[in-house]
Amino acid sequence: MLTIENIDKLKGDGFKTKQLLTVAGEKWELTNIQTASDVYQFVFRCIEAHPAGGLLREVVINLGRIPTMVDLGGNLYELKCVTNGRSRLVDINHLKEPKSLIGPMLRVIEGC
Repeated sequence: MLTIENIDKLKGDGFKTKQLLTVAGEKWELTNIQTASDVYQFVFRCIEAHPAGGLLREVVINLGRIPTMVDLGGNLYELKCVTNGRSRLVDINHLKEPKSLIGPMLRVIEGC
């Protein structure tokens, strides 16, 4: 089972679900976090864009473990944007402090 330590920090007081994030001049909010046995799914919604044509579009990002060779440590995970197909690798340290996941997630959202 994939576990992000202190995931409640993203859901709760440490990082409110309705907190806004800025990507390339657009404002996004984290609206939902779901989990299955081996995947976390984060849903972001664009609430402010210039021009306004892109408002209320959503981005879904999956976080899952990827198989790696033992030499690489076996602790690599992939953030994959279902919407635009971009992905980014993160390591176990990102799962120990959920706020550190936000930066890589924003990089994956760029271009949506």
